[in-house]
Amino acid sequence: ILTATQIAYKRPIGLYDEPVGFMWSTHLGRASIKLEAEIRVGNTVCAHAHQRGMFMTLATGKPSRTPK
Repeated sequence: ILTATQIAYKRPIGLYDEPVGFMWSTHLGRASIKLEAEIRVGNTVCAHAHQRGMFMTLATGKPSRTPK
């Protein structure tokens, strides 16, 4: 479940640009995760994002441990 998202838009993407997205984990806790992402056109970063999330059991709505 994503709990927070922050996006910094650095440069507009043109209609004929070919953006590529990248995402990676920066922290993996007992029941949480932090992610970062970038959208690039060539070597130029057009957007950078930070996301926080948590793992939970859908049946109970309670946090659960990070899957192995």
